[in-house]
Amino acid sequence: MYLECHFSKPFYKMILGEDLAFEDLEDMDNSYYKNLKWSLENDVTHCELYFCVDSDKIGAVEELDLKPGGKDIKVTNENKEEYV
Repeated sequence: MYLECHFSKPFYKMILGEDLAFEDLEDMDNSYYKNLKWSLENDVTHCELYFCVDSDKIGAVEELDLKPGGKDIKVTNENKEEYV
């Protein structure tokens, strides 16, 4: 049976064993991509970003560090590329 479905470009790249790039995020979550791209292109000094994210697990919000001690490491213009 023929199914009419389409996969994302990053999924095809993974099947082919190609490396994913930051730009591939645009196909998966455009608004997240735009926010991160804005962070790279602008001054993030006053954004109050830290190396952690909130994860919602069935109604319980959990704070996850992106690197050890991330909740205490502020994102600056010097380390924003590492954050992204």
